[in-house]
Amino acid sequence: MRICKECYNKYLKKDYRKHLHGKNNPFYGKKHQSEFIEHIREINTGNTYAVGIQAPGRGKGRIVSEEGRKNMSLAHKGVKHSLSQKMKIGKATKKNWTNGVFDNSHIGNGKTGYREDIGHFVRSTWEANFARILNYSGIDYEYESKRFDLGDTTYLPDFKVGNIYIEIKGHDTKLAKQKRIMTRNIYGIKIKVIEKIKYLRLQNYYKELILGWE
Repeated sequence: MRICKECYNKYLKKDYRKHLHGKNNPFYGKKHQSEFIEHIREINTGNTYAVGIQAPGRGKGRIVSEEGRKNMSLAHKGVKHSLSQKMKIGKATKKNWTNGVFDNSHIGNGKTGYREDIGHFVRSTWEANFARILNYSGIDYEYESKRFDLGDTTYLPDFKVGNIYIEIKGHDTKLAKQKRIMTRNIYGIKIKVIEKIKYLRLQNYYKELILGWE
């Protein structure tokens, strides 16, 4: 009996994979011979991940087509991470930027990345310059110090100065505003937003005073 691909994917694929899990898998407990492993390594040598970006970890050496990346994106669409998972992902990302695993060579205008002069990772040139203003002014701050749990989502302010949280916003959105309102109502914190006009005023004053301004 032949089964169409649609029926297989819909009804049997999940059960089939479950059936082959663990000891039911014919490859269970077996290992590739060293010659075969070396052969695969030679085949993948020099390959790059995605669009020319060398990937760390398990993805290193893989070639992913445009279609493959779209499929991965669709597979992850709607997936929600827990607060602890988001915190782990954020810490790992910052660590990779800091340790040079990632670099700015493939990021447009070098917006996201580690800045030597301020000593930490930032997500934009505006954030980097605002950190420079605080350092220049002798003001202590924390960057992305706390992620606030809002139930179905979270809110992560950019800076914390004293007991005030500061958000750098080139383009504010309805969702971002709703998150700030929810965070204020639930946690009773003070949030200040520096939008484009305010940032440009700061830039006009500080850009000639601060070395390394972007």
